This record gives sequence, C-alpha cells and structure tokens, in this order.
Amino acid sequence: MAHHQIIRWAILFLALLSLTACQRALLKAQIETYKWTYKPGEHLVATYEETRKQYSCKNTTSVYLKETFFRPYKMVPGEQILTRFVYASCTPEDLRGTILRQVIHNGRVVLRDTTSHHFVPGTWGVNAYIQIPPDASPGAYIFSVTITAGAQVFKEIHSFQVMQP
Repeated sequence: MAHHQIIRWAILFLALLSLTACQRALLKAQIETYKWTYKPGEHLVATYEETRKQYSCKNTTSVYLKETFFRPYKMVPGEQILTRFVYASCTPEDLRGTILRQVIHNGRVVLRDTTSHHFVPGTWGVNAYIQIPPDASPGAYIFSVTITAGAQVFKEIHSFQVMQP
C-alpha cells in the first residue's frame, strides 16, 4: 500500500512541476506577443484635426489621458513588462512634460525611470518595456506611472506579482 502512495505523490509532484513549466512558457509567449503587437515608442492614433473634432478642442490647451495598459500581471524576475498609454493633445504645438515610471515592492522603489516627453498635437500611443530586475524577490509589486503634460498631472497604479523562478 505504501508503494502506491509513493507513486501517487510522485505523479502529483510531476504534474505540478509540468504545470509550473507550462505557466512560465505561457508567460514568455504572452510577452513575446505584446512585443510583436506593441512596438516601443510613440505611434499616431489620430491626427490633430481628427482629435480636435472628437474632443471639441476650441481654444484649449488640454491633454487627455485616454487609456493606460499594463501587462503581464504575473512574471518571473528578469522579464519585461509592457506599459502603454494613449493621450489626446488639443494643443496646436508640442507641450513639454515628463513620464515617471516606478516599480515598488514592500513600500520601496526598486526601479525608477524618468523620461522627458514632448506631447505632440493629435492622439498618440506611447509604448515602453521595463525590465524587472533579475534579482527581484517573489511577491506583490506595484507599477506606478505619473504623466506630467504642462500643468496637468495623471497618475495610474497597477499591481502585479513576481513569481519564484
């Protein structure tokens, strides 16, 4: 009878091990799909004329944050995360600003990236990939992005998990 229990435990252990390997392979395939779909940098979504019509941009210098996107929500140390936001700018000329991206673990900033940015008239998508440190410990993390466009400030927060390698 003990022999059968050992075999059952061995089968259960092997099944769990293969599920873990499959999950990591799926996460890697997911990020590769994002890299193929969302190229790094800024990409035009709508022209200034189209943006003016959609947002009724008469005599305004507003920037609108339309969307933020963050993926994946689970990863292993050393993997990259996709951060994307889409903004609409009603300004007739470029507006200076900054993008601050932070990764926070247990209340401590483990990664910080500040980029100067020119918010261009029209609607634009901005894609960036951030690598989680290879020595990141497993647990819950927070990704924070603060976008400053002129006097306007937008802040988004997303939580994610780093799994044991």
